[in-house]
Amino acid sequence: MQRIVAGGPAWGAAVTFAVIVVHPLVGAPLALWPSVQTWWAARAAADRGQHAALRTLPETADLIALGVSAGASIRAAIGNTIRWMDDPFREVFAEALRRADAGETFAAALHSAADGLDSAARPLIGLVAAAEVDGAAVLAGLVRVSDEGRRRRRSRAAIRARRLPVTMLLPLVLCVLPAFGLLAVAPMVLTALGDLDLGL
Repeated sequence: MQRIVAGGPAWGAAVTFAVIVVHPLVGAPLALWPSVQTWWAARAAADRGQHAALRTLPETADLIALGVSAGASIRAAIGNTIRWMDDPFREVFAEALRRADAGETFAAALHSAADGLDSAARPLIGLVAAAEVDGAAVLAGLVRVSDEGRRRRRSRAAIRARRLPVTMLLPLVLCVLPAFGLLAVAPMVLTALGDLDLGL
């Protein structure tokens, strides 16, 4: 049996059938579904990219702090712990280390590699670059960045949880309530109408 793929020939045939044979109200949502699916996927990808730094910031700061507390320099701490980091920080620090090995200063390489990161990454990137330039103590700053990242992550999760009822409203209205009406209310109405003696 041919699989119906949104946007493919089989999908177009299904839409045509729904519009002509079933009803335009059924065909219109089917015709719009590929566009809605593309828009939703693009929005989800943008959201993941925008908040990727915030999701991994606290653990990344903790890993660097672990290396620094063991006595390593900030650059050595990153090199020793990068294998346990998650993207986008792993990719950014790996690129910065590669450029630094090629002769560029680590601070400049780090700023260049982190140019496309979300603003949530700026405190950690700025702290690491400053520590590399002036050799200042960085452990307390890493702990502070980690704590602030966790606080912001919890706040964002709470905001998304408060939006959930509004997000569920459209599927509830379009799917659940009509199905409830057809399965629970319609049979009772039809039975009541059948029992009426209209004198016709």
